[in-house]
Amino acid sequence: MHEVMHEQRANLVRLMTVASRIQYKGVEFVIENREHGLCLRVNCPDGVDSKTGEKYPWLGRPWPISLNTTNGDLVQTAFKALLTAAEHELREGFTFQGETVCDPHRDMPLATNWSEDNAEVRRVG
Repeated sequence: MHEVMHEQRANLVRLMTVASRIQYKGVEFVIENREHGLCLRVNCPDGVDSKTGEKYPWLGRPWPISLNTTNGDLVQTAFKALLTAAEHELREGFTFQGETVCDPHRDMPLATNWSEDNAEVRRVG
């Protein structure tokens, strides 16, 4: 039992060390021990609110990992987590006729509730 706990602790330290060595400007990658297991998250302590432009630290969604996750898989998961976080930020700032149409914080039908009278639609072909 003691040997298993020592191995689990060693794996957790390994994962945290690998996560701390992954670099991308303005973000860090953190390992959290949550109720249902471990997860990796993107942490942006110097984030900016896309609507107000004010400083707004944020954390990306949790990405489940296990104690047996390989170093390579952790790095690949961190990359996917970063891509998803960047997409989230892009969606918040993407507009059509002044309306945010892909806002990840709103239901899509609500986000696309603009007047068809104001939309200029052209068909190709």
